[in-house]
Amino acid sequence: MIFTPEHIQKIVREAKTETRRIVKSGERLIWCDDDNYHHFILTPSGRVKWRVGQDYAVQPGRGKPCYIHNGMPLRCKILRLSYSESLQAISSVDAKAEGLNGFGDARLGYARLWDSINKQPGTRWNDNPMVWVIKFEVLQS
Repeated sequence: MIFTPEHIQKIVREAKTETRRIVKSGERLIWCDDDNYHHFILTPSGRVKWRVGQDYAVQPGRGKPCYIHNGMPLRCKILRLSYSESLQAISSVDAKAEGLNGFGDARLGYARLWDSINKQPGTRWNDNPMVWVIKFEVLQS
C-alpha cells in the first residue's frame, strides 16, 4: 500500500491504523461469508485490489521499494474493509485513527491533510467522493 513518508512514520509508531482510498469507477466490495470469511475489493477487470487478512508492503510511492524499518520490510495486514462511505462521513475517532492525533479538531485536520494529497477535481474534501475505509495493523518482524 502506498503512503506518504509522513504517514509511514505514523504507521511505524502505530499512530495510523486506518486509511481511506477513493472508490474508482467499477470497483466493488465482495463479501463471501463461507468458512473462510473472505472480504475483498475487485477492480473492474476482476483483479483483487485489497483483501482482508492479506499483508501488503508499505511503500512511499508506486513502483518504489518497500519501506525498511529495523532492517526488515514494513508490512501491514488488512483487518477490515468497510462499505464505501462519503469522505465527509469520517468521525473524529476515525480521523485520529488516520493519524490526526494532537490536533484540536481531528476532522478539520483530516480535511486539510486530504486536500494536501488529493488535488484533482472530484477528489477533494469539498467534492466529498466515496471512499473505501481500510483498517490495518503493522506486522511485527
